[in-house]
Amino acid sequence: MKRTIIILLMFTLLASAVYAVGSGEIPRASPSPTIEEKKIDCDSLSLRVDRIKCRLKYGAKEENVDYDVRVPEACRTLRNPTACIALYKNVQQNRCYEKTVTEKDRCFKTLVGFSGNKTEESARNYMILLLYGIEERIEDANEAGTVSDDKAAEIIDLIVDIKQDILDGKKRADIVIKLNELRQKLGSIK
Repeated sequence: MKRTIIILLMFTLLASAVYAVGSGEIPRASPSPTIEEKKIDCDSLSLRVDRIKCRLKYGAKEENVDYDVRVPEACRTLRNPTACIALYKNVQQNRCYEKTVTEKDRCFKTLVGFSGNKTEESARNYMILLLYGIEERIEDANEAGTVSDDKAAEIIDLIVDIKQDILDGKKRADIVIKLNELRQKLGSIK
């Protein structure tokens, strides 16, 4: 339980840093055509960062994904991605990301069972959703032109890497190192 509290504190610090995202001014060309218009299959690219950059460039945000057709990046390398995909689908179906900050947090906690008896699994799933929220904010900042495609892809790639480590049950110390790196990258785009 102490480990869970420490991890949650790290995520709280990380989540507070994300609210600063989107305040910079990076000029951006006119909006790119959508994937449908270009008929580009970003999922066919071999490198994760290239798939992420492709989706950013051609407007395929994670929130618009049909998870019956495409596996989320964080779930791709898992031995059994079913529970991971179900988590993403559940959040999407409950429209958690469309809610205000407080309602969104309540929605997350309810969906992962973090409201009552907190388990390590519910804590991990809650952290995945917080990271996903940060990922969406980076996508929004990219779409608004305040974060470049390259920088957004780099940060989102790191977020996905952290989510995979959490889902794989990696050591807390390894995850904390990457969380600190993420915090630095988020701070660099203020």
